[in-house]
Amino acid sequence: MIYDLMSKYSNVPSADLVCCIFQLAHSDYLGIVKLNYKPSFIHYVLQEETGRVNNIVKQKTSLPNEGQKVEECIFINLDDFSIKIIEKKYEIDGEKRFYLSSDLLECTEDLSAKEKIKILEKAVEDTIIKYYGENELARKAEYKRIVNENIEDEKK
Repeated sequence: MIYDLMSKYSNVPSADLVCCIFQLAHSDYLGIVKLNYKPSFIHYVLQEETGRVNNIVKQKTSLPNEGQKVEECIFINLDDFSIKIIEKKYEIDGEKRFYLSSDLLECTEDLSAKEKIKILEKAVEDTIIKYYGENELARKAEYKRIVNENIEDEKK
């Protein structure tokens, strides 16, 4: 299925795929790790009649180096089927989007707290402008104070 998606979407990089089952904190997981190919160079020396010849060749399909972060992976908890995913957005059909979660897993993501606050800020700002005008800095400040108090209360 991943190969079909990579073939369908030309901007998604080719890769090797590692699939495994592992245990973490007394839970079994299915791990799917996509090792996107990276260009690299190799060096080799040929001994010819006229002397040594140094060659440098570009490899287009090298695996990531040992110290590189994995750019795309999926971990599925086999006990409760919760999913942890790391993925990158790629341009697909004219828009940047995630293909692993939307096309492969057909799932939606939880918004981060930061994203939720941005949406709330935009909604409050639009409401303040609509009902009180654009220069209502006091109302905007009051809103931010209330949101911050609620965030602090939730942390306790």
